[in-house]
Amino acid sequence: MPLAANVERVDEIAYDPENEKKFSCDVAFVGSLYNEEHNFFDRMDDKLSDYDRGYLEALMEAQMKVYGYYFIEDVLRGQDILGRVKKILPYNMGPSYFCTDEYLCGDSFLGRKLTSNERIRILKELGKRYNTNVYSTGDLSDIKGVNDMDVVEYFDEMPQAFRYAKINLNITLRTIRNGIPLRCFDIMGAGGFLLTNYQSDFNGMFEEGIEYVSYESHEDMYAKIDYYLAHEDERKAIAKHGHDTVKQYHNYNVRIKEMFEVLKNARN
Repeated sequence: MPLAANVERVDEIAYDPENEKKFSCDVAFVGSLYNEEHNFFDRMDDKLSDYDRGYLEALMEAQMKVYGYYFIEDVLRGQDILGRVKKILPYNMGPSYFCTDEYLCGDSFLGRKLTSNERIRILKELGKRYNTNVYSTGDLSDIKGVNDMDVVEYFDEMPQAFRYAKINLNITLRTIRNGIPLRCFDIMGAGGFLLTNYQSDFNGMFEEGIEYVSYESHEDMYAKIDYYLAHEDERKAIAKHGHDTVKQYHNYNVRIKEMFEVLKNARN
């Protein structure tokens, strides 16, 4: 089932003019860049052959252009390159795991690297176009033009960062195939405007263009940022509808009741 947000608690955070000044921006992004030194792809990068490196990079580049279907695992299935990757970074999942080689390579090795590439590429472009706040533990030294805000405290500061940003951007970790990340509930629950990549679980839970806005490509994302920065009334109305929907239907009281219903039905 989907996640939830404690909107009543967030609503009690009082207006703070100093924090409004601190957090105000055109676009805000909160999240990891996954460019830490221990990521799996970079650990094996200099050990890959030119062919294998080019193949995997091309696969990630193709996947970057597609939302709604993560095809890397399907493409890797049965490929000899999986054995070569395993020799470079040996692993043994053990008998208690049901993890295939194509799943592990597609998710842990490529999925995180793909997300890192995508987030960094987008943030570099945002830095050229908009007043952009980035809240991350990642290395931003190569990303010019953005405001490096460091990490943001979850309970009190983060809701205000979402509230005072004109547009809050969600770039989902690619290993989350269909689900709605907690960040999206946090943004809407704080009364922020959410612009997110397409995730199929939004269908039937929220209404596109009424409670949130999604993009289908990087170009579509930039066009929608331009549009909603220029149409403040529409942007604020969508943020309000998103807030009210999360508060009514996606709070923890509702979700826990749903959990108990599942348990009750399972017992019967």
